[in-house]
Amino acid sequence: MQRALVFLVVLVMTAVLVAPVVAQDGCNVVSGSQVFTVRDGTLNDSNGLVCRNGEWVAVRTEQESDWEVTWLPGAELDRGDGTTFRDDAGDWIWREVAPELWPTFPNEPNPLVPEFRVVNNNEVPDGLENANQESNFCQQLAGESCRVPVAARHYFYFSGDYDIPNLGSCEEDGSSVGCMLVIVNVGEVTSDFTGVFQQGFRVHARYWNGETLDMAIWALTSHGVNTMMNMDSVLNPDGTANAGANCSVPTGCEGVHIRVLFVSGNEPLLMLENTFR
Repeated sequence: MQRALVFLVVLVMTAVLVAPVVAQDGCNVVSGSQVFTVRDGTLNDSNGLVCRNGEWVAVRTEQESDWEVTWLPGAELDRGDGTTFRDDAGDWIWREVAPELWPTFPNEPNPLVPEFRVVNNNEVPDGLENANQESNFCQQLAGESCRVPVAARHYFYFSGDYDIPNLGSCEEDGSSVGCMLVIVNVGEVTSDFTGVFQQGFRVHARYWNGETLDMAIWALTSHGVNTMMNMDSVLNPDGTANAGANCSVPTGCEGVHIRVLFVSGNEPLLMLENTFR
């Protein structure tokens, strides 16, 4: 295994914002003597502001273990019951990626992680469904874009090079650092993403417990790194050629860049990034 949002997502800008000027169809950015307008959802990485409804508003980025955690404005929106996504997710614990602890996919018991609950002998209520796997996913011609839905209360896992406008891009490009993208839709409607997915591997399936997604995503990303870096596992027994030849070599990658995005439908909530080496 190796390495959108169409509305209100994240685009990293290198220009310096001089003043939070309101524009009719987006937000104005001043760069030197030039003024240009960016679309709603654009993140100005130099000062931690995001364009929302024509105004620049603050986002919060924190460091937790080896994760860069960015809270987007959608995390603070009332869900209709007087609560917000952050009310729940703010208590999650983002553990360091641990591929050595996850040689198995988190759809089965893992004796290496005692806190990963098991009920009825072999059910893992805090884990993930492993379904709809697809290799050579999406792209047929070089540079071809694809429209990818992420169903409500599902996750999307992709390993491979990708370039998704307003979300981000990742390319191995001979660095031996592979790319992993995970999108988790905690909402009640489907999300849609359009971008370039360069014939990687994907899984699109359900999560079981929305209250313990920190455990599920830690397990998923750790297992993905295990696989991409050809560590000893059920899929890649020690000494065998790497399944999928991640980073285009039979020994697998030497590192993995991980991007995780939580959304509710087309509303971005939380982004996590990490590079494991």
